[in-house]
Amino acid sequence: MKKLFLVILMLFIVGCNKDESIHYSLKGKDVINYFENGKKYSITRIDDEIIETNYTGLFYKVGDDDYILLEKLENSNNDAYKNIGYYRFYDNKLFGVGNGKTPMIFVVNLDGKDSSLEELHFKYKDKTNPFFVFSIQDIHDETIVYSGYYSENEHSIDATFSCSLTDYTCEINEK
Repeated sequence: MKKLFLVILMLFIVGCNKDESIHYSLKGKDVINYFENGKKYSITRIDDEIIETNYTGLFYKVGDDDYILLEKLENSNNDAYKNIGYYRFYDNKLFGVGNGKTPMIFVVNLDGKDSSLEELHFKYKDKTNPFFVFSIQDIHDETIVYSGYYSENEHSIDATFSCSLTDYTCEINEK
């Protein structure tokens, strides 16, 4: 009886330590790749049909044509993964513009299997995220530039925002 109990306990422990990640092959898929610190990340469309909601997958390479899905990102454009206005790699991070279940402005801190998505909260005129973002225009020198609009006196104003990636404050570049 003790032996049976030990065998069951060992199977339970081994089963609990098993890698729970779902593995994917990206062979034949149109992907955008990013290499950082010897690690490979890929983004591609993960649904095969044109539907109202589209998903981009952020994958981490764990072996030869063996990837795990780190994040499933919702967007309105079925080819968003190809558009640097939606997703842009910078400084071991993936910055993005999402919709639906994916935050409007986000960053994925790339750390292999331990990568994590974080919603970004920028400030403009003492308000947090007071603007709607259409796309990422540029990232450089710890600054991200977005195009979008904000509301002022019941009017929507198109603008380009330069936002600090260190203190998360924004300024308008142009109206």
